[in-house]
Amino acid sequence: MNRLLRCIGSVPNAGTPAAWRAVCIGRIHGGPYRECLQTLGYLVRQTAGLGESSRSAPPSITEWLHGSVLHWDAVLRFTELKIPPLWVLFMGVFAMTRLLTVLAMTCFAVVAAAESPGIYEMRVYYPHPGKFEAMMSRFRDHTCALFEKHGMQNIGYFVPTQAPDSKLVYFLGFPDEAAREAAWKSFVADPEWQKVYKESEKDGPLVSKVESFLLKPTDFSPSFSPTASGSSPKAYELREYTASPGNLDGLLARFRNHTLELFKKHGMTNVLYFTRLKDQPDADVKLIYLLAHDSEEAAKASFDAFRQDPQWVAAREASEKAAGGSLTVAKDGVLSEFLKPADFSPLK
Repeated sequence: MNRLLRCIGSVPNAGTPAAWRAVCIGRIHGGPYRECLQTLGYLVRQTAGLGESSRSAPPSITEWLHGSVLHWDAVLRFTELKIPPLWVLFMGVFAMTRLLTVLAMTCFAVVAAAESPGIYEMRVYYPHPGKFEAMMSRFRDHTCALFEKHGMQNIGYFVPTQAPDSKLVYFLGFPDEAAREAAWKSFVADPEWQKVYKESEKDGPLVSKVESFLLKPTDFSPSFSPTASGSSPKAYELREYTASPGNLDGLLARFRNHTLELFKKHGMTNVLYFTRLKDQPDADVKLIYLLAHDSEEAAKASFDAFRQDPQWVAAREASEKAAGGSLTVAKDGVLSEFLKPADFSPLK
């Protein structure tokens, strides 16, 4: 977005219609105006999920953006030529609609980019006996807000549906590893956090053990959205796969090409998919993902239908034939746990 603003700022008197008319007429094929449109096209490309390798939009998108401004230029010209007002009004409405569409897509792309982290951290907190509610209150009343203050993005906070007071599982988002390190450093040093921590633990520590895993979204993972699962409360399912040796890529390919669409076909909502960062334990064998269901009963019905689907049967058989066996290890190759969102979780 900063690049777009710099581009616009480089056009002389960019805020005036006359300046834009001059740009449209004389600088269509170069200069700051062209770069503005290419930047808009790039944002549209990202919004449409067309890839990240190109710094400019496909020709059709760029030309569509050109057309939007050129239609407005035509309106300005027609007013000078004294074209009947009704035609000018019609063309003006059409041109303004196209321009507003460009603006809406740009804003959407910027918001989506801001919401979708580059890396995630999954943390699991195990409370001391009798300290679960105090731990949750500290998150609800203080910690989540302090996380946001220091640049961490609260993604979702969950407890197990079985033994809900046994642990807290939550996800944070960061632009990259350096941002994560800086955010945690500033959070720990924050006097407000230090005061909250000291006061909350005056009767003893709240947390007995913390687990942390750094994750990166797969190329087929949906972008994070707080409304990813819909408006109604959901039963979430955290699933962890351990690939058999050398078969993580094959497992990811099967999900990318078949499994996600089949999950969706059978009523499951794909929320987030991760692998572990390269320096994490078992990074070469782990796939972790989060599904949303209407209920645990609905999840069972969905998976029963999924497993019997001829498309799934064919995809599984083909992938296992190519790999020379199962894509997951025999023991604990697929682990599943149902979770429910905490009352302060962005994901509901």
